[in-house]
Amino acid sequence: MSLYQKQRENTRNSILDTSVMLFMQKGYENTTIDEITKTVGIAKGTLYNFYSSKSEILLVWAAEKFKTINMSEAFNATKTLEDNLHKFVEIIVEGIENEEQLFKCFLKELLKDYEDKNYFEKFDFISIFKRIISNSSDSDKVHDDMIDIKIHVLNNSLFMAILNWFDAGKSIIELDKHLANIITVCLYGILGDVKGKDVNRL
Repeated sequence: MSLYQKQRENTRNSILDTSVMLFMQKGYENTTIDEITKTVGIAKGTLYNFYSSKSEILLVWAAEKFKTINMSEAFNATKTLEDNLHKFVEIIVEGIENEEQLFKCFLKELLKDYEDKNYFEKFDFISIFKRIISNSSDSDKVHDDMIDIKIHVLNNSLFMAILNWFDAGKSIIELDKHLANIITVCLYGILGDVKGKDVNRL
């Protein structure tokens, strides 16, 4: 990496880190681009060379945040699919617990940019769910018919459940239990035995 590239990367990171700090101190809605550039010590034009808007800064922060979440415990070949999916929920909830308010803002901004699939695709868990399925002790019981549709249903159900939960003003407390119930319904179906029998499994 050249000196010029390092300087650009340092500026990009400084803008991102400073913005997140201000978002958490003052609130996302109350933080302005002017405050960000003044705190970093750059001109507005410099900021716009890296980020098109305050919203993009938040979305980039969230994308990088998700990359740091360690999902390895959800790929346990000695555990069932249901157990691994529950571990996935636990990991996600723990990952956002300390930045709950900022995460709520991120969800709202993500929906505003819903038509921009490049953003949305950064926050789906489809590839993770596929790995969880293949690395579960009962993966042989997963039906191959319409598996892609089923995974999309699970992905969208969990995402919308999180969105609706925070939109309703609820605390992150008990969110993991709510998401666990969503997983149970997706695994066993509305008319299936939700007590854990292998019927209508994903």
